[in-house]
Amino acid sequence: MDNSSILLYKTAMLFGAQRKISAYHLAACKRRFALAPTVGNIGFLPGNTARVHAIHPQLNFVFLLRGHGHYATSGKSFNLTAPCAFVHIPELRIKSGPATQWDEIYISYPPRAMNHFTRTGLLDPKNPVWPITDLPAFENDMMNLRELLPRATEQGVPDMIDWLCAGLILKTRTPTQPPETLSALETALHAIRAHLEKHYREDIPLEALIRKYGLSETHFRRAWNKRFTCSPAHYIAALRIGEACRLLANPGLRIGDIAEQVGYKDVFHFSRRFHQMTGQSASAFRRGTDHGTPSKRVVAIPWKAL
Repeated sequence: MDNSSILLYKTAMLFGAQRKISAYHLAACKRRFALAPTVGNIGFLPGNTARVHAIHPQLNFVFLLRGHGHYATSGKSFNLTAPCAFVHIPELRIKSGPATQWDEIYISYPPRAMNHFTRTGLLDPKNPVWPITDLPAFENDMMNLRELLPRATEQGVPDMIDWLCAGLILKTRTPTQPPETLSALETALHAIRAHLEKHYREDIPLEALIRKYGLSETHFRRAWNKRFTCSPAHYIAALRIGEACRLLANPGLRIGDIAEQVGYKDVFHFSRRFHQMTGQSASAFRRGTDHGTPSKRVVAIPWKAL
């Protein structure tokens, strides 16, 4: 599971959609303050196969979580590879779409918001595509957004959503610290985290991995806990259960086979862990995926920005 797949899983789970389309319509919600442009709609489109060739009436910021495809407008063509962002500009003809399918989150604004975004520099019509480099910050904003969206009719909440969305766009436009400027400790933590994300299906000898990067176990755990709100063991378990949630959407896979694929040799251990982290059995989760029923509790992997 690469970074964009992990981002997709966590963001999809935060939206509580289990890879189902979800949308929030906010244009009619009352605002008290004019802090940021008014958001019209926010939505999550998993498995999107639509190829668009049209003039959009709205200003749409689209965040590509998984997949790749193309984007063309005003005589310019761009290749898209997740994680990245692109924009549909009102009154311009856009051609965009996935090579096969992709997963996206979109934030839609009325056309009048164009003036704000261009004046502040958050939107450059000559550069309508950009990479998302700070994935932890993006996920953190998604977590906050997921908390606010169900409360959009409460007084003051639409203003907070508008402000949060503008900040999210700002953060995706702000390059992250280049890896070469990181300290030796931060570089080691990046490498260990990347190893866990790549090899989470395997039995990982964590102590040997820590020693490989010149850290004592005490030093490592102290540094890890400053940046993450869960232990390394919980991080691995969350990656495994997250991948299991994705695989459960395939009715052709047996639960026992899924348990083995994500790293559990004992299906009973897998079942206990799955229930601990999602609040329901794998079978119930699969039924919810089939019928669009939200899970009782979502699995999220907490981050602190590195």
